[in-house]
Amino acid sequence: MKVIDTRPQDKFWTYAGFARIDITITTQMSLDRASQLEVLLNMWKGPVTVAIYLRQGETLTNSEYGKQIQSLLDTYDERRLRCAIVEQQDKNEYYPVNRLRNVALSLALTEFIAFVDADFSVPEQMYENLMKHIRRFDRSSELKTALVIPAFQTNLHFLPSTKASMKSAIRKKTVKAFQQDGY
Repeated sequence: MKVIDTRPQDKFWTYAGFARIDITITTQMSLDRASQLEVLLNMWKGPVTVAIYLRQGETLTNSEYGKQIQSLLDTYDERRLRCAIVEQQDKNEYYPVNRLRNVALSLALTEFIAFVDADFSVPEQMYENLMKHIRRFDRSSELKTALVIPAFQTNLHFLPSTKASMKSAIRKKTVKAFQQDGY
């Protein structure tokens, strides 16, 4: 794997690209969210790009989280997982969410992108279901197409796996729209 220094603080792992109709999940996270990346890779069968924020003093080799990330990078084919390491510029820098999102986006090589927060779970069949839909899009048109994927929250340890069970859980108020009560 080759490391390219685009800016002193950002290191990109790169590979020879591929051109095909596909959907990349793009996310960003701090190093302590390594387990979330592993869950995402287990559930999403398509490509994933991630920008990982390292605070001052953190490296991929000096923590269990970093070792977990390194293990994922060693396990997954580069067409499946592309990663950028973004280092904290100074001790007063807050988590730079927009910069991280843009770095992760710049790693995506597919025609379609799904922005997903690292703390979100995706349904097991989401990739396959979305692929069925995007194959039907008229990509020759100059009109842009967006798919809006709803986000839900629950205290359950799982999300319902079918539309019928989801509707039932919403009626029972065990599942609700993400941050429904906050806005």
